[in-house]
Amino acid sequence: MFGSSALLTLALFAAAAAAAPLFPSTAERLVKAPFLRAGAPTFALSASLGSNMVLQRAPQAATVWGFAATGTTVKTTFLGTDYSATAGADGVWRQALPPQPATATPASLTFTPSSGEAAVTITNVIFGDVYICSGQS
Repeated sequence: MFGSSALLTLALFAAAAAAAPLFPSTAERLVKAPFLRAGAPTFALSASLGSNMVLQRAPQAATVWGFAATGTTVKTTFLGTDYSATAGADGVWRQALPPQPATATPASLTFTPSSGEAAVTITNVIFGDVYICSGQS
């Protein structure tokens, strides 16, 4: 059914897959995170967060997250209310926002780390339905 070159290709692919998993583990992704490089800042938002974005509307609670040194408290200011989250041993902090109805009125979020690093503000954030689509051609 398979020629010798096809079997060799399958064998090489299987050996490579066993040696290096196709998808890195969460720990491997975090270890390679830019904030862990010497001299790099320790506080950063997830690359999935930014100005001009849409977050999931109620009834789900949108979660914002990022990276900081272990034990750093990150204050999130949203609609005049402060929320706080603490970075765990993996260097990740997560903050669930209260569920918001769909709205076209933009809001802003400010993230302030207890480490003394500069606060980050993202603007023009609205709440609505978020769909992720993919496919093949």
